[in-house]
Amino acid sequence: MGVFRIINSGSSGNSYILDCLGEYLLIELGVKWDNILNGLNYKTGDVVGCLVSHRHSDHSKSISKALYRRLSVYSCVDVSERFNGVFPLKPNKKYKIGKFEIQCIPVPHGDCPCYSFIIDNPDMGRMLFITDASDFPYKVKGVNHLFIEANYMEDIILDNACNNKWNSSASNTHMGIEKSAEVIKRHYSENLHTVCLIHLSDGNSDANKFKDIVFEEVGIRPFIAESGLEIELKKKNFKEKKECINLEII
Repeated sequence: MGVFRIINSGSSGNSYILDCLGEYLLIELGVKWDNILNGLNYKTGDVVGCLVSHRHSDHSKSISKALYRRLSVYSCVDVSERFNGVFPLKPNKKYKIGKFEIQCIPVPHGDCPCYSFIIDNPDMGRMLFITDASDFPYKVKGVNHLFIEANYMEDIILDNACNNKWNSSASNTHMGIEKSAEVIKRHYSENLHTVCLIHLSDGNSDANKFKDIVFEEVGIRPFIAESGLEIELKKKNFKEKKECINLEII
């Protein structure tokens, strides 16, 4: 079994801990380093690596601190060119980080290169982590745990536009709940055990409405990512993965 711990999720910064039997994989470093240390209970020695989806500060803020602590940080080439010491990951290739197997999927995020991640571990199964993507036109096979951005809702954005609170970049760079629900439905199967909505916008989202939308679409009531939340990731029908990425383009 694994545990997914949320240090923070949203516009102010994003950082998560994936704990599989005491082996920690950090996902995103977009908050102050002290907050990450606190989330780890200062056990940096248990961290086998850090994944960063892209260069924006709400995901990359503490990269330099992690590197200074001699932690291994992995991201796309764009990030590795900005931070000396970051290991560049290539799409459609498997990487072993501790007991975790990582595969990267490029996703659209405006003009900023960005990755989603497939994370396999024999103690939890397969996780699909999608953030800061305006679309995800794929189906990943065998997903047990889906963590997916639900940044905004079209109706809320329109209401905000009427009140001069329009965020013009949201719909071009992030995934709204309508698209998130489509992606969740596409990945729904008897093997899907966990769904969690992440990176909700402070001003353009409604957590209760989002849970209702997903429930109506697929019959699953998702978790909403909040600071301090811990989610158990139970192993369910996990099988050894083939060498391919098991990815279908929709």
